[in-house]
Amino acid sequence: MNWWRKLTGRAKPTDPIFGEHIGWTVLGSLPVRSGRIWVGDAAFAPNEADGEVVELAPGEYEGRVRWLRFGHDERAANLILVPPGAEFTRGDQLGTTWADTATQGVCDFDLLQAAITDEEEYREAYELQVEVKGSERFVLGDAVLLVTSSGFGDGSFKLFELVHEGRRVGIEVEMIGPDEPYPFG
Repeated sequence: MNWWRKLTGRAKPTDPIFGEHIGWTVLGSLPVRSGRIWVGDAAFAPNEADGEVVELAPGEYEGRVRWLRFGHDERAANLILVPPGAEFTRGDQLGTTWADTATQGVCDFDLLQAAITDEEEYREAYELQVEVKGSERFVLGDAVLLVTSSGFGDGSFKLFELVHEGRRVGIEVEMIGPDEPYPFG
């Protein structure tokens, strides 16, 4: 029996399978004090070379993940960071982020940089909180890193600004595009 039949109980379709939107989940709150957020592969200590640093007004933000279902397989399609209850639309593409460990994270860049004494300490704390305990909210000192799986796994992802009345109010990482079919099979 092939893997698709095991996963879905049906013969593998010949047409592409597109995801069905099944809702949003809240990852948690993220205080942004410095006005600079970082987005990138969460398993690596945040730095400007590995990810994107974006200006965002200081304040309290909420991380959310939009999920798509492909048969019985559910994938994180979009990661957004916005103030709770904010209205927004997608604005310009700001850059591209990537994943090599099938994760994406977002944090106050300067706050997390101040909390990291060395990359070994970061990696050990990350492994314990995220990889072992399954947390979506990694805490190191006063810093918070919100973490989610990244779409279909490793790759590069578009980073957009979210705007309201001409002002940037948040960011969005598009990990699975609206016309991107299920790649496994």
